[in-house]
Amino acid sequence: MGTTKIEWAQKTWNPITGCSPVSEGCKNCYARRMARRLAGRFGYPEEPHEFDVTFHPDKLEEPLHWRKSRVIFPCSMSDWLHNRIEPEHLIAMLDVMFNCPRHTFLLLTKRPENWQRPFIAIRSMPI
Repeated sequence: MGTTKIEWAQKTWNPITGCSPVSEGCKNCYARRMARRLAGRFGYPEEPHEFDVTFHPDKLEEPLHWRKSRVIFPCSMSDWLHNRIEPEHLIAMLDVMFNCPRHTFLLLTKRPENWQRPFIAIRSMPI
């Protein structure tokens, strides 16, 4: 994915898409509307699963190829701390971010109670 009209970011990166409502604010979710529009195209699942939580391994390494320093909004089409995202997918995403120190990644969530999930998974991995 690429350029965005989001004024505080230069790029979006969506290795994970999809979500489910967690608050009243989710009623007007722009990501759900976009997923409906993009259903079956650009790697998005087809209807009626267009907004199911989905990991996109083909998009995972995109930031590694962006040479110019950028402000990036990861998972603009999902919530990166959604309960249905596998811990190993979170770890893979965080690993890419760690290996791109030239970029600034802005992570947003409506599920702050899940912030420890990827770190717990990392701690339990064999060395």
